[in-house]
Amino acid sequence: MDSLSTVMMIVGLILLFTMIAWRVQVASKQHAAEAAAVERRRIEESTRAQQDLELLEATDGDITKLPDLTSQVTGLILHPGERCFAIVRGAKHVAEGHRTRYVGGSQGVSFRIAKGVRYHVGGFSGRPVTTTFEAVKDTGDLYVTTERVVFAGSREVTSIKGDKIADVRIDGDHLWLLAENRKTPLGLKLTPATAPVIAYASRMLAESRQTRLQA
Repeated sequence: MDSLSTVMMIVGLILLFTMIAWRVQVASKQHAAEAAAVERRRIEESTRAQQDLELLEATDGDITKLPDLTSQVTGLILHPGERCFAIVRGAKHVAEGHRTRYVGGSQGVSFRIAKGVRYHVGGFSGRPVTTTFEAVKDTGDLYVTTERVVFAGSREVTSIKGDKIADVRIDGDHLWLLAENRKTPLGLKLTPATAPVIAYASRMLAESRQTRLQA
């Protein structure tokens, strides 16, 4: 290999490594920018959620003092006089599923009785093992109104009246609404910031409706 070819090969390698380093640097900056944007959105959501909680607490349980968000309701027809005061976009309706499998099974023993005839004994399917998993049934918008909590998804609309809410529970970013007229709770996956807000709003609705019924 002559000196010119050697120089060209070295120059080519330098250019190659320079290009690789530049692409790595660009990818690193892009990743850092995306991570920073996610963190900004998380902080903004947490700030808004904290402000919403303070607003809910300031009403002292009177939902008539809360802002009217009815004009922002889409995909749902409200009842006459019904007013929306809390909204979450992109909520997920979740439910627990169960899967059963059998372990420890045996094939048993097969005996030849006659030509072309065999008898199989001793086989068993094993013991059942059931595992629980979470399934997302639908994604949509969650509304808390002066009458009910409504999940309006792309395939279903599920609602619980305020006077039927028996309990509200939070587990991280999950919200579970237990109702008197439902065998299973309404499970909703929100975010760690918005779940407490909707839980508080749902409790306010339940207490308001129950107070109205007792009056």
